[in-house]
Amino acid sequence: MILNNQQEKAVEVESPLVVVTAGPGSGKTATLVERIARDFRLRGVNPSKMGVFTFTVAAAREFEERIDKRGIPRPGYVGTLHGWCLRYGIQHGKILEAIDDTAYKKIIDLELKRLSFSDGMAAKVKSALIEGKPLSGKMSIAARAIKRGLERKAICPVSGLILVGTELLNENLSEDPGSFRPFEAIYVDEYQDTSDEDHACYGAMRAPFRFIVGDSDQSIYSFRGSNHENLEVMAREAQAWGGHVILETNYRSNPAICDHAQAIIEQVEDRVNKLTKSDLQETPEGEGVAYFKEYKTASEEITTIGDIVEDLLNDGTPAKEIAILTRYNNDAIRIADALRNGRSLPTAVRGNLGDKEKRAIEAGVALVASPTPEYLKAWEAIYGQGPGGYDPLVTAGSNLETALRISGISAVAASKIASAASQDSDQWQRGPEAVQRLRDAAIEYLADNVDDDKIPVLTMHASKGREWDFVLIAHADSRALPPTDEARRLAFVASTRARRFLSVSCASSKPDFTGRVESGLTRSGTFV
Repeated sequence: MILNNQQEKAVEVESPLVVVTAGPGSGKTATLVERIARDFRLRGVNPSKMGVFTFTVAAAREFEERIDKRGIPRPGYVGTLHGWCLRYGIQHGKILEAIDDTAYKKIIDLELKRLSFSDGMAAKVKSALIEGKPLSGKMSIAARAIKRGLERKAICPVSGLILVGTELLNENLSEDPGSFRPFEAIYVDEYQDTSDEDHACYGAMRAPFRFIVGDSDQSIYSFRGSNHENLEVMAREAQAWGGHVILETNYRSNPAICDHAQAIIEQVEDRVNKLTKSDLQETPEGEGVAYFKEYKTASEEITTIGDIVEDLLNDGTPAKEIAILTRYNNDAIRIADALRNGRSLPTAVRGNLGDKEKRAIEAGVALVASPTPEYLKAWEAIYGQGPGGYDPLVTAGSNLETALRISGISAVAASKIASAASQDSDQWQRGPEAVQRLRDAAIEYLADNVDDDKIPVLTMHASKGREWDFVLIAHADSRALPPTDEARRLAFVASTRARRFLSVSCASSKPDFTGRVESGLTRSGTFV
């Protein structure tokens, strides 16, 4: 592979810590793969002692495919931090069952009900167990007893996996780092999306070599607890070693789109001085940015979007190369319905699951995997009996595809989930780590899968990591994108999803989620 000067430096720089600040479309994944190939071939790092951490399971699968094409052995671990902490907890006997947080809370509810606690006292004990709040007297004794009981059964909520992993690492490595250190080299993607808890866990691994990739300009998950300052702390440390590299050349978008995105992100205060510059010298004719347009009504805005989409389809543009982005999922649903029902345009909302799909996944996973009785009771308390009750699912045995179909997943989706999760769906009865991978694979498939003949309509957050030739950002009013740094980063991410053409619009009056009409929604300064 031919690398540019910045990418080549990231691959070859000698430092115990390398931090790559990688702008959108700058080839960060290719650079990461080349660094691993170099560390394996020239530095002699054992692949089994390499750990690659991605933000999603889908990103891990894509990374493994690239590693295979590069012709080098796969690292010992490729996946999410949650997935690795689950594996590490299993290896050390701390976890036998990792369950979703809703079921974990329901298990606590059932136990408190058995102990005959009043609703008020039960709420305090539950809060103490989940959030770590202090208690005294009878409630403190009950909380400790329930916690010990869950620990004896090695039941852990998904949200607690990273804390368990960090505690185990600190216990094991405090005495003998050489023997218990899980990795000699770790490679972490999307570090701007790490939480403080994630950051502490990576530090507890004490890997002699760390390769970190991220971009604070694309930090858009603060509502999930991510903290882009973790990346900035690492970058300052790497700078002291001469190991901080910035990738600025964008190989995705044309100059007009890059200039537009740069003008947005430059409004963010105290950011790394980084450009977003296209590898093209000029924007090709017919491409570029349709600058901010404010329509009188949402109906007029959607009509114009429909006209643009219709013209693109008539010109031979594949539906899968057109995307419509909104800030809120409710808006995405409205726009998709309006274009599909009013204009007969092939649209599909992408990136969010309904209760039916979530229930089906929980049913199939829980009963195929034969989890703890507590989990089954919690599942029943949350969702009630599944379609046809439990018997058909139990009869399905270890066949994942059959169990998902009985649970309510369509035959096509069930088949694809089983295939995506593993070529041999029977392996999912092997333990909790496999069950967690199955949940991740099933949820990502159902959330992300859109047929190639459909135009995806999705939120700006859900667009992260994707790209299209034509992107239309709708309903970009001051309610959706106020003049804050967080909103500007979100607008930057959404804008840089486009390769050839970007359109941004809003309506000065539009219905809110309750159907009331909000007036006077004007351009906020987030877009320029």
